[in-house]
Amino acid sequence: MDRQTKTLQGLYAMSKLKLKSYKSFFQILILLSGDVAMNPGPTNYPCAKCNKGVKTGVLCPACNLWIHQRCEGLSNYEIIKLKKTGTKDFICSVCRGKQATLPQEILQADDTVSPALPNDSALTEGQGILRPTDLTPIVDENTPLPFGETSLPENEESFQFSAEHLQDISLEDELKVFKEKGLHFVHLNCNSLCSKIEEIRELVLHSKPHVICFSESKLDETVTDAEVKLDDYKLLRHDRTSHGGGVACFIHKDVNFDQRTDFPKDFENIFIDIYLPQTKPILFGVSYRPPKDSDFLERLSDSIMNSKSFDAQEVIIMGDINIDLLDKKKKFILEKGYRFSKEESNYTHSISLTKKYVAFLRTFGLSQLIKEPTRITDKTATLIDHILINTPDKITQSGVLRKAISDHDIIYCTRKHQMTKTGKHNKITIRSMKNYSKEIFLEKLRDTISKF
Repeated sequence: MDRQTKTLQGLYAMSKLKLKSYKSFFQILILLSGDVAMNPGPTNYPCAKCNKGVKTGVLCPACNLWIHQRCEGLSNYEIIKLKKTGTKDFICSVCRGKQATLPQEILQADDTVSPALPNDSALTEGQGILRPTDLTPIVDENTPLPFGETSLPENEESFQFSAEHLQDISLEDELKVFKEKGLHFVHLNCNSLCSKIEEIRELVLHSKPHVICFSESKLDETVTDAEVKLDDYKLLRHDRTSHGGGVACFIHKDVNFDQRTDFPKDFENIFIDIYLPQTKPILFGVSYRPPKDSDFLERLSDSIMNSKSFDAQEVIIMGDINIDLLDKKKKFILEKGYRFSKEESNYTHSISLTKKYVAFLRTFGLSQLIKEPTRITDKTATLIDHILINTPDKITQSGVLRKAISDHDIIYCTRKHQMTKTGKHNKITIRSMKNYSKEIFLEKLRDTISKF
């Protein structure tokens, strides 16, 4: 059975499934493709020697891996020479080391097999020494089927598709938390708002949060508000550059608010006052701490102390703080009774920075709601996206949504709020004294007494 026939048969079988919506059908197709990353981040091309990401390096045709110039020990002259001649005959030091340890008869046998090249056209003059993303992948017609399948299983009835396989697939089911009553706040480190705007619009369409904010928006003056607009939302921005940083906040049109101007712009933040009926203004903020910013906590502390009414307000602050609140044993650092280890290796960030952050939270009476990882990779799981509040009794729910929009997960919380009914008149019964007469009142009073 050729690949095309098998693909058509598979699609025909899928078409016979009874699903709730076409969206579920296409989501299953994507899952069955076998190459879907749940948390897709920037593409990483590991170096053949040090295993760190290669932004600029040399491609080895023998192992189909990139290698840093410094790892290979190439001089600038050698790099220029390779650019002119191409890398078709280049063999990295890792491959040379492996060949030196192989028996002679295996090496002779391998001489008859040409190395698999990722793309012959990519190894022309000047290629193979550029960025890995400059290469255009070519898919061979004989590429194996998803999940490495080469033929049908021996027992085709060994897998029966049932209703349980459709659980947690639809977008609506995953966003059921937003059906709870209250004011919904959402945050995501989107790692470029422009590139994720369509997925974000789909998310907002189904969740309809009252406030949704983003870290690492990566916007600048060349990006207009219209390019990243969300229907029925007003946009506030604090841009850095298109290469990093920045925060953005979208507030639903039904939410009354004012932007605060007493928080300085020397760090990335947006603060607003949210007005609810019969409630003091709620201070909401979004902020981003770059990984190497050692003065962030000091600037945020100064801003809070110099603000107008921080201590007298209900506070909700969301953002990517880039301080991991889980140790290497996945214990929550803010848990009551937690004791810091003396070993720096037990923590993602320095112990002094983490302790300074804990002291900051205690100083201003803030609690951190999220207790599970918000950024998961193949090797790490860190809790670096936080929700800070000072009135835990008014928060009905909080958590993490793994939507695979970015390499970070979505965090959310819901603030309880009793909606007041509008458009209806209240009836009030009063006694009219317009026609009051003292004589008539005394006469009626005597008549009433005489009846007893």
